[in-house]
Amino acid sequence: MAFFASRFAGLLVGPGVLAGIVLVFLGGWSLLTPWLVASLALVAALMAVEHRLVRPWATQAQAALRGAVSAVEVKAFAGDKRALVGRLTMITLFALIVALMTAKPELNPFA
Repeated sequence: MAFFASRFAGLLVGPGVLAGIVLVFLGGWSLLTPWLVASLALVAALMAVEHRLVRPWATQAQAALRGAVSAVEVKAFAGDKRALVGRLTMITLFALIVALMTAKPELNPFA
């Protein structure tokens, strides 16, 4: 179920980014608005974490689960610290992105 949810979420990224771009223009914000630049940097970080930490684990876990695996192997995949750190980092980055895009803080240290 988790792999299906991940795949489904991946399919929603494209329409989400497109909708975000449309809303930026409809909202009249500049693409250089500090909260938007920070959000885009966090999105890039989110994608990098997923690519480097989570995707390799998911690929290995899916391949293992397709074959006959023991409870020990499943436990080893479930307890992979690198993947866990990646998933927790992704959740944290996503929460920061949501907070930035909801609050739209000025983020101007010289104001």
